[in-house]
Amino acid sequence: VDFDAFLFKRGDSCTVEQFSLTKSAFDFFRLIQIQAGDIGESTSTAPTEVIGNIRNINNVNEEVLGFFYATSITSQTRIVQ
Repeated sequence: VDFDAFLFKRGDSCTVEQFSLTKSAFDFFRLIQIQAGDIGESTSTAPTEVIGNIRNINNVNEEVLGFFYATSITSQTRIVQ
């Protein structure tokens, strides 16, 4: 994130949140981000199968896209002085 792009004034508040993820959750979301952002470019990454941890229990052959996870969030708010 380019923090120079944010213009704060005295008295503004800023909240920063940090989410914790497992490696498998991070890898899943990163792969989705790569696949969505690199479409059609000459330097694009070749499409790859994105595999989550969600399954259709009534049809194991059905492809399902999704990832179930739990996270903790830490946040802090500061007032610009």
